[in-house]
Amino acid sequence: MATAKKQDSQPAPKTRSQTPVEGKREAVVEKVIESFLIEYKELQEDWKALESKAQGMIAIVGIFIAGAFAYVGEIKEDTIIGERLLLLTIIIGLVSSVILSIISLKVREMFGPPIGGFLNQITSHLLHEKNAAAFAEVYRDYLDEQVKRWEIVNENVRAGNDVKASYLWKSQQLLIASIFLISFLIVYKIFK
Repeated sequence: MATAKKQDSQPAPKTRSQTPVEGKREAVVEKVIESFLIEYKELQEDWKALESKAQGMIAIVGIFIAGAFAYVGEIKEDTIIGERLLLLTIIIGLVSSVILSIISLKVREMFGPPIGGFLNQITSHLLHEKNAAAFAEVYRDYLDEQVKRWEIVNENVRAGNDVKASYLWKSQQLLIASIFLISFLIVYKIFK
């Protein structure tokens, strides 16, 4: 019985295991990957907000366009050319604003997050690795590859959001300019 105890207390054969630094590095990289996922979700929320704003802009500008065209119906033959040109400028500005809002809604090709099929692809080798040292090395490569993919995906979504926001901002500027011109036209009509 004493010999059985002695055999149980013998240490297992040594294999290369993670050093404390390697374990910490992997924990840090895993946190980085988590932060990329959080950033991705926030970028998706920004995308949705920009979409909603663009749709709202189209509705708002549509109201102003309807009003401008109603005003066109009220133009008389004795209306001065300056008033006609001002109205034409307003209509061009409003229509351009709608076009820019529609362009901001354009579906763009985007990279999806590195989940699902991507993870299955890069983990298939990892899951079949039986050697602890080789597993640790493959696992580090797996984490590094995820970080690279997340950087690409989030930068792609960020760039798409920037394009969308740029068109939307130009649309808003045209609406503001058109509202200013409409106000000028109203003041002119009041004091005519």
